[in-house]
Amino acid sequence: MLNLTAAAQARMKGMIGEKELDHLGIRILAQAGGCCGPSFVLDYSEKGEPGDVPLVLEGLMLFVQPSAWDALASANIDYADYPRNGFIITGLGISSCG
Repeated sequence: MLNLTAAAQARMKGMIGEKELDHLGIRILAQAGGCCGPSFVLDYSEKGEPGDVPLVLEGLMLFVQPSAWDALASANIDYADYPRNGFIITGLGISSCG
């Protein structure tokens, strides 16, 4: 099952709070990638799209695009401010580089 660390949950909730639209969720999409698999994009969404996998984690509504779910179903998403701001995804259900 997809896991969000407390830091990732806080950042996603903060992103929604910045928009001042508490009814929004986060949609996770996959984009074509290289040998290490897809890149992922986060977007705001009220309902997701048909076929999305809906999840509620600690009060945070997520909508995961089906092609992203294939890789993220057993992943862990964290967030770090240092050395650069961003989400860190580990445990992807895909083969790794090299």
